[in-house]
Amino acid sequence: MAQYIDGIATDDIDSLHVDVREEFLATHYKESLELSTEFLAYWESIKNEHPDRKEIWNNYFYAVIENFKSKRRLGMITKIPPEVS
Repeated sequence: MAQYIDGIATDDIDSLHVDVREEFLATHYKESLELSTEFLAYWESIKNEHPDRKEIWNNYFYAVIENFKSKRRLGMITKIPPEVS
């Protein structure tokens, strides 16, 4: 599982990842989703500016996972059955 790398973003973004995690662990999935969506948007924009920095990609994928977990808990992610030919 990806681990978040502190210190490569602003303090606000670094603390945002803690807030996302705390809301998720407190089973406040809607709040976790709202925060993780903001968190993901930040890392998505940064990864496009610095495509060669592995630590940025690491944090981007961390943000993707955190956002996915909240969506899954809220029932927003479901399995799509394969096409029947």
